[in-house]
Amino acid sequence: MYYRVSEMVIDIPPLRERADDAIVIAKVLLTIMQNWKISLSKALLQKRKWQ
Repeated sequence: MYYRVSEMVIDIPPLRERADDAIVIAKVLLTIMQNWKISLSKALLQKRKWQ
């Protein structure tokens, strides 16, 4: 099975090319880390240059 899986290529563009995904990823991470006292706004994420 490893031989078959090792032949597969998954092309994932860098996060800087998927800026909208950064917001989704941040929300998921914040949900996972609910014990942390972090507030992250959508405006802050959109202001960041992801390059």
